[in-house]
Amino acid sequence: MKKYTKKEKQAYYKGLRNRWSEAKKLAEKNEYLASYEEAKKLETELSYTSFILIKKQLIENGLEGTPYIDTKTFKGWKESGFQVKKGQKSIIKGITWLASANDDDDDNVQVFPKVYSLFHTAQVEKI
Repeated sequence: MKKYTKKEKQAYYKGLRNRWSEAKKLAEKNEYLASYEEAKKLETELSYTSFILIKKQLIENGLEGTPYIDTKTFKGWKESGFQVKKGQKSIIKGITWLASANDDDDDNVQVFPKVYSLFHTAQVEKI
């Protein structure tokens, strides 16, 4: 497993934060609000910014669908009775935010982004 330098880690997290910021700017325009509201009716638990981040990637990859309905994690598809087709690689990446507290100082909580992989409905098959 490769050890990353502090500078490499900072660049990685900066890139994730930039992607998140771009999605937030799109969120302010409310371009995807209608499709987000439809997804919320189906009880998806995701923020509007996350929705836009994933929707943007779907469009860029020429894929149709709704985030978290037509895209799920490996585990999410498995729990839904599907399996990822052999050889398929995740092409959609989501970002979640994790809090990390220093054990010595509960007031010093750091929040950092973490990437997770999603598979599109075209990449799975019924078990």
